[in-house]
Amino acid sequence: MDSITVFFASMLAALALAAAVVLVLRKSLRSILIDLCGNERRAVFWAVFSSVCLVLATLVAAMLFPPALGSNPTNSEIFQSALVTFRAGAIGLLIALVAVGLMIASFVTLQPSRDDMMGIQQHGNHAITRAPTQAQPQQR
Repeated sequence: MDSITVFFASMLAALALAAAVVLVLRKSLRSILIDLCGNERRAVFWAVFSSVCLVLATLVAAMLFPPALGSNPTNSEIFQSALVTFRAGAIGLLIALVAVGLMIASFVTLQPSRDDMMGIQQHGNHAITRAPTQAQPQQR
């Protein structure tokens, strides 16, 4: 197996990991972004943007460590080389995932949800409207 084959195989494995993470997070990310963005069009854009960033960060990080195999590498050298490239891609994915998570968390703590703004509290399948929290001025 030559260096190019090892490189592409390990990059493909890292990209498969990134795709799996994107698929697992897709539904939750979209619902959080709909709540934060206020409408579905904006939320879809930011969900796609975040997904692309996760995949590209994985790809770029994996490309930073191409295999350096000699003319006749052993199986151990091939495995170690592929592992280094895959590990770099996984670290890039983790860094991008933490960055996206921190950005979303910062907006979640800054902005109340739409349900909070409308005074609605969910209990099971029933929505309960909460009483206003501010004291109303008494009219005479």
